[in-house]
Amino acid sequence: LDVPLLSVLYPKDPESELIHQTTYAQPITLVLEYAMTQLWRSWGVEPVAVLGHSLGEIIAACVAGVMTLRDALTLCAHRARLMHDLAKPGLMAALAAPEAEVLEQIADYPDRVSIAAVNGTANTTISGDRELVEQVCATFTERGVRAKPLRIATSGHSPLVQPMLKPLREVARDIEFSAPKIPLLSNVTGALWPWDSTPDTDYWSRHSRRTVQFAQCVRTLHDMGYRNFLEVGPAPTLIGLISDDLPADHEDLLVPSLRPKQDDWEVLLDTVARLYAKGAPIDWAGFDRDYRRTKV
Repeated sequence: LDVPLLSVLYPKDPESELIHQTTYAQPITLVLEYAMTQLWRSWGVEPVAVLGHSLGEIIAACVAGVMTLRDALTLCAHRARLMHDLAKPGLMAALAAPEAEVLEQIADYPDRVSIAAVNGTANTTISGDRELVEQVCATFTERGVRAKPLRIATSGHSPLVQPMLKPLREVARDIEFSAPKIPLLSNVTGALWPWDSTPDTDYWSRHSRRTVQFAQCVRTLHDMGYRNFLEVGPAPTLIGLISDDLPADHEDLLVPSLRPKQDDWEVLLDTVARLYAKGAPIDWAGFDRDYRRTKV
């Protein structure tokens, strides 16, 4: 990258917009989420399964041992650059409607728009040609259905990313992949990765184009008995998606690592407390490792 990531994350110029460019936004997200995962591990909180959303699956796969951090950074940086340089500009939008209803609306335009993600029973994201996405949004709005264009610079998981898939496959050929060492969910299938299978070169190319089956991934985890979800991203976006799809009286623990415009330690300490109350084996010696403590 032309500018070091730390300089993008902490710019000297407060008006800098680099962090909003795809080329930098995706690697920054990977670095932040990987670092946050390592912080939790140093406090005794080990993941027993990992799930990402789109780009997040690269971080999840890295944490699961599918690739090294260096290779994950390489894949991510090239993916971001190719998406910025080769993917055609378009628009993404979130619709408060089931997948089947959205599919019916876009069925006549398979080469212009796609379902980018199924995030819940009534939460579907579309991606593709700007004019057509705006038309679809207007149609659902007229029906009284919430339709919100997203502030995302790319049109991921749509026909517009087709030009970047072959170059991305070439990049991935130089990376050594392994089978996951802990349960890893696939955005493409919504199922667990088989223990004897490896997310390979072709998978990461298809992954950038296919629909993100996030809701099915969560259902898979629920069916296996998982009930505690810790988000390691910069905002509690995914636990919000999970919460929206659960009954009001659910007992799942859905906790963030960070919240925008809130003190980092305030958010982290609240989550540590809630995890501990749920029985998580917090390593208090690890938690206090960076500080000199004195018993009272």
